Amino acid sequence: MVLSPNGRVKPDWVIINGQQERHPAGAYYVEWRQNGRRMRRSVGSDAQDAIAKRQRKQAELNAVNNGVPIVPSNGRRSLAETVADYLEEIEFTKKSKTHAAYRLCRLQWHDVVL
Repeated sequence: MVLSPNGRVKPDWVIINGQQERHPAGAYYVEWRQNGRRMRRSVGSDAQDAIAKRQRKQAELNAVNNGVPIVPSNGRRSLAETVADYLEEIEFTKKSKTHAAYRLCRLQWHDVVL
């Protein structure tokens, strides 16, 4: 990935053997290390999309390094898991009456839906 002086990616430019070359038919990849092993994922041929995916992966790796749980790669979680996590957060950030009321609503909703 070749960066311009303002820090943005130069679309279609790569570094090969230390020299900058233009290759409009190329693709971008994101690389990182996981458990000491080099990982590599194709992120397409659009420079701006590649930057966004690189930043997303960087944020994910930072979160993992700081012990923050990551949503599964398909981006979906069950509603029950999401509600349980939300209630856990409410338990620590709101008054006990609020948590009790929210928990009661969850239990009532759970009975209706199932």
